[in-house]
Amino acid sequence: MNILVTNILYKFASWLLLCIISLIIALIVRRIFSSRRKEINAKWYTRNGVYPLTKMERDFYVLLRRYFGDDTIILSQVPLICLAQPKARPDTEVFRRLKYKIDRMRLDFVILRPTGSVECIIELDGDSHQTKAQRRLDKERDRFLTELGYDIFRYTHKNGTPLSKERVYRFLDQYFE
Repeated sequence: MNILVTNILYKFASWLLLCIISLIIALIVRRIFSSRRKEINAKWYTRNGVYPLTKMERDFYVLLRRYFGDDTIILSQVPLICLAQPKARPDTEVFRRLKYKIDRMRLDFVILRPTGSVECIIELDGDSHQTKAQRRLDKERDRFLTELGYDIFRYTHKNGTPLSKERVYRFLDQYFE
C-alpha cells in the first residue's frame, strides 16, 4: 500500500509540475505578444468638452487668417517636437531625456510658406507670461528656437481685454511688410 501511495503522489507531483510549467510558458508567451502597441480604444476616453485654443488664441487666429489670406497655412498649438529633434540616436537614453524636455511644449502659431517651410513662429503672451520665472522660460525657449533658425515673434496682450484688429495688424506689419 505504501508503494501505491508513493506512486500516486509521484504522478500527482509530475502532473502538478507539468501544469505549472505550462502556465509559466503561457504567461511568457502572453507577455511577449501583448507587449505590442495596442490600438487606442475610444471606450477608454471621454471627449474633452473644451476648445483646444483659448478665446484669445481663437480671436488671434481669425485675425491672422484675415491678415495673411487663404494662401498661407497657419498651424496652431504645434508641438515643439515637430520642429526640433534631438541629435542623439533614437534608441538611447540621451535621446529620451532630450525628447522629454521639449515633448510637452506647444507653439501658439506657426506660419508656413507656400513651400511648407516655416516662415515664423508667433507666441501670444498673456498675463501668465508676466512673471519673472515665465519670462525666463520664454527667453530660453526663444533662444533655443532662434539657434535652430526660426524667427519668433511675441505678441503681448492683457487677458480679459478684447484683441484690437488695428493693434494686431500693426504688430504683423512690422514683421511682414
